[in-house]
Amino acid sequence: MSGYRAYTIYQAIRLHFSGNYDAIKYRFKTRINPTMYENRRDRYFFEKVAKWFPRQDDLVQFFVANAVHGGKPTLWVGDATTEHLETLHERISSLSYRATKQVKQFPLPFDDMFAGDTPLILNSGVEIELQVVLNLFLDFVPVLRRKLSDPLGIYKGRLDLIENYQPFLAGWIPDIQKVRRSIIEGLTAKKKCDMVSSI
Repeated sequence: MSGYRAYTIYQAIRLHFSGNYDAIKYRFKTRINPTMYENRRDRYFFEKVAKWFPRQDDLVQFFVANAVHGGKPTLWVGDATTEHLETLHERISSLSYRATKQVKQFPLPFDDMFAGDTPLILNSGVEIELQVVLNLFLDFVPVLRRKLSDPLGIYKGRLDLIENYQPFLAGWIPDIQKVRRSIIEGLTAKKKCDMVSSI
């Protein structure tokens, strides 16, 4: 892995999360030439990152983790840290458990989480990984895009993040059916609790 290749992967992922570019479809290729890279003041960062992550898959995870968990989907190199990658690894490894726990804590019945002018499924209390997995199963993002009145673009950013993150996360989850069963288990347990509390 060269610093130049690390930079092209970084640019591809940055474009993926901030525009209409599909980094996976185009295999992380961009129109950046070596001269553009050589003229960058921060190229030492890409040389360093290329040594940290000699495998492309690991480097992609590093940049995606920073785009998703760094708080800025625009992905700025000055904010990139391995802490965001650790967060990603932790969430993926415990996704089944986390999904069950979060679904049990939904304040409304499941269908109602997607309803209204301010759908609670887009609430920051629901982890992005669970939102992505639910979209993978239910494809709710296009429906919300059509029905939400969002003149200030409050929800657009979150919906974009869910859709842009999905192709990466879907490939990193080791057992998606286990996560699906965990969500169903959490919903079943929640429904039983709701029934008991209403008696």
